[in-house]
Amino acid sequence: MAFAFQPLGVSPNDTQSAAFNFPDANVVFRSSDGVLFHIHTANLDFASDGFPPTAITPEPQEIVQLSEDETTLDLLFRFVYPRMLPDLEGLTFETLAQLAEAVEKYQVHTGMKLCKLLMA
Repeated sequence: MAFAFQPLGVSPNDTQSAAFNFPDANVVFRSSDGVLFHIHTANLDFASDGFPPTAITPEPQEIVQLSEDETTLDLLFRFVYPRMLPDLEGLTFETLAQLAEAVEKYQVHTGMKLCKLLMA
């Protein structure tokens, strides 16, 4: 899986995620619809096998472009932080299917299990 590292030049259309805007984060992801997620790589290392290992994360001035939209990434990143799991029961099938694809792609194990249960 290839990750696109881009210079941090934030587009005027980019917005910050309200839930994932940690000032001490060491990686920034951009959703397909221009939302920036400031995430701690330690959480990714712990909860996922699909993101680049800490040794190959981008420089602080780079953004990692992801193909998923804001809603999908917001739900996905909720699985990588130690907090209550997101309530997925009210999601549309399309949103749940997009999340299921993302948790499989990035190997977010807790999310994989929950999506599998809800889609069965």
